[in-house]
Amino acid sequence: MPSPLASLVVLNWNGANLLPDCIESLRRLAYSPVEIIIVDNGSTDHSADTFESVPGITVIKTGSNLGFAAGMNMGFRVARGQYVAALNNDITVSENWLNDAIDFMEKETGVGIISCRQMNYFKRNVIDSLYSYLHPSLIFFQEGFRSLYVPESSHARPALVLGVSGASTLYRRQLLDEMHGFNESFGSYHEESDLCMRAFLAGWKCVYIPSAVTYHRRSASFSNLKGTMFYLQTRNRLWFIYKYSPIRVMLANIGWILFTEMRILRVVIFREFVFLSYCKGMRDGFSGMLRLRVSRQENMKKLKSRYKEYNELRKKKALAFDGNST
Repeated sequence: MPSPLASLVVLNWNGANLLPDCIESLRRLAYSPVEIIIVDNGSTDHSADTFESVPGITVIKTGSNLGFAAGMNMGFRVARGQYVAALNNDITVSENWLNDAIDFMEKETGVGIISCRQMNYFKRNVIDSLYSYLHPSLIFFQEGFRSLYVPESSHARPALVLGVSGASTLYRRQLLDEMHGFNESFGSYHEESDLCMRAFLAGWKCVYIPSAVTYHRRSASFSNLKGTMFYLQTRNRLWFIYKYSPIRVMLANIGWILFTEMRILRVVIFREFVFLSYCKGMRDGFSGMLRLRVSRQENMKKLKSRYKEYNELRKKKALAFDGNST
């Protein structure tokens, strides 16, 4: 039986120094068949132009920077594969990246999302992110960031998790269709967290696969938009907490929420000098909650049936996956 088609969607924005390395690694993949889709999100450096005539590569030009969520959704709509990867242009992949991940999803039909073992591009034995876990501040933190990868540790085994790092993720096409892709109101940042929680509440499983290895240069394409970045992170952080956190959990963790916010505020004021962007994010975050009220109510109803697993994952970060996890 032939292997299922995998669609590899790369979101590009002014990636002249990043995109060629990313695409070259995708073209060296051992897995077949694949299609490569580059969504050029309003680049001004013509970084995607050289790939327009390359066989096996489709280039979609959005005409303006639509943000991560809307840009990726454009690629998802064109993708024909049973499995769809969402990749930043600052990602490269290992040759066998897809082999075990797709084989795993073929066997485990309830798994809709694969979190990859994302390593540091420059220090290949250092972890960039394995998966995302719900921190006591009630936002997703990245597991293993800047620590050494130890092959004999628990990080070397598949695990049931709540979230992923959005820079390199593999999705089942059925899940993307059911969830209607990313929530475009988020723009960029926390949009993958939102999708993971919507999928969890709908009954899908998210699993970390250690043999699905990618390499990340981390925020290389967004580093010159600090104000926009902190605005979106602040606004979306508030939306995410409001949409998915029960009142009792928020009250139990209010100290952590405030402590984390104070640490962020210190960076905003004294290191990045983007206090105005932070304030705008706070304003729009709180005002936007009115629009999210119905969504929150629906999420809280759905969470009741999955609260035990949600609470266990919140406390333990990850659970051993034996194929029968609920």
